[in-house]
Amino acid sequence: MHGSISLRTIQVYLMHAAGILLLTVCLSKLITFYSGSKALSAQEGLTGISYAKLLAVIAIVEAIIGTAATFFPKAQFSVWGVGWLGILFTGYRLVRSIMGFHGPCKCLGSLFEWWPWGVAHENFLSWGVIAILLVASGICIFLPSTPSGNKEPVT
Repeated sequence: MHGSISLRTIQVYLMHAAGILLLTVCLSKLITFYSGSKALSAQEGLTGISYAKLLAVIAIVEAIIGTAATFFPKAQFSVWGVGWLGILFTGYRLVRSIMGFHGPCKCLGSLFEWWPWGVAHENFLSWGVIAILLVASGICIFLPSTPSGNKEPVT
């Protein structure tokens, strides 16, 4: 068909979007380190780990998976890495909620400290990031990408 977009092309675009989103969130965490945010000296309530250590580890993981998803969107590592992060972040946010931590976490770094709308909607935005990661990886993993219904081998 002329002018139609294949499911495989959509999957690639979704992985690019997830990768760029992860790199953006990673950059926000790096800005947090260089801005001297007060949050870095605090302990994260659920794990007891300092925000500085927790953000550093997560920023490294986001950089690796974000880079893979951006530059190698068809790779199994990219697809499963984005899904794994989405599931991990969902689990973390749900456990935080069950344990009584209902406010926003510092998952997005200090990006919103300078933006009043962002501060007010940080919780909503972090759930939006999680939703994008889960939808992008879910479509790549569970929807067939060939007209015959057979899963196209991912390279």
